[in-house]
Amino acid sequence: MKLEYGDSNIFESTFLIAFPAGIIAARIGYVVGNWHEFAGDFAQVFNIRNGGLTIVAGAVGGIAAGVLWFVLMKKKYSIWIAIDVAVPMILIAQAIGRWGNFFNTEVHGLQSAEENWLWLPRIVFNNAHYSRELGESAPGMIYVPLFYIECLTNLFGFGLLSHVLVKNLERLLNLVT
Repeated sequence: MKLEYGDSNIFESTFLIAFPAGIIAARIGYVVGNWHEFAGDFAQVFNIRNGGLTIVAGAVGGIAAGVLWFVLMKKKYSIWIAIDVAVPMILIAQAIGRWGNFFNTEVHGLQSAEENWLWLPRIVFNNAHYSRELGESAPGMIYVPLFYIECLTNLFGFGLLSHVLVKNLERLLNLVT
């Protein structure tokens, strides 16, 4: 945005709208998907101290609110340039956010033999022996650390979008023009 418009603060107000909207949408998504937890005590819908946020609903809600705000309030700026800037940052945010699952010992897959996962950093490997939902893994087994795989996938996507595709796209456009 600084290169295109001379202002690097264009996203500040959009972030102030999108971030809380994402949190609210994440909670709504969790409540809707787990209504059985709240059917007896509706007041618990507002109790987020025990967790209960759905990342997909949060991302959709935050992105929708951010795009809507940007389109309505930042009319002199291209939404497409904004998307080019924002999408890689969303991948970084998602990669960082996955570490909440590490600390909560959640977002694990099925059990798998330890020997298949010796490449993991020791802290992730040790964490994968326990799942908050499923308990201790069987001897010689760990839960597949899906949170870590998703973190790496998001970092890879960020690198791909920010470096590889941009450089190749510039080269391709130079060939065409």
